[in-house]
Amino acid sequence: MVLFAPELFAAVSGLSPPTDAGGRVLHGWQDPVRRLDRADLLTVAALAGPVDGAAVELALACDLRILSLDARLTVTDVVGGRVPALGGLARLRALAGPSRALELALTGRTVAADEAVGLGLATLAVPPGELLDAADDLAAALLTAPRPAAVEAKALLRSLEGPLETEGEHLAAAAAAARRLAAGEPG
Repeated sequence: MVLFAPELFAAVSGLSPPTDAGGRVLHGWQDPVRRLDRADLLTVAALAGPVDGAAVELALACDLRILSLDARLTVTDVVGGRVPALGGLARLRALAGPSRALELALTGRTVAADEAVGLGLATLAVPPGELLDAADDLAAALLTAPRPAAVEAKALLRSLEGPLETEGEHLAAAAAAARRLAAGEPG
């Protein structure tokens, strides 16, 4: 379990990933974000105050997000003349849908905590003094699931994020996950 506290996001809020002279994002930022997607790692982001730029992308890369009621999320890269390079747009689209993701990316509109929950960008919004306790409670609840089953469930859910050709593909993926779980060979 990885728990990201508000201080981490404050440290990167407003920043864009560093680029080389050709505008390519340096891999030092992309690799850690990709690692958050591992099936055997569950991540919870705890966010407070203004969160924008690379911090939004990092938060969206986490499995679950809990926001303090004073949190405000803003996708700032596009309105700043940049394309988010850490996978934030794809994650935003997966969570909020294509139309809302486009609107948020192209306008840079700030989303309050309650709206973020309604859009599916966050799991829960809590009073500021309860943020870390709520994140700890969620982390503890996640850890009650048997690890092999949790790994398979996350892997299966991730596989469903892309388009499926048929319902049969989903059933085949679920059957393969069940076989790996029964054999003790998760993900």
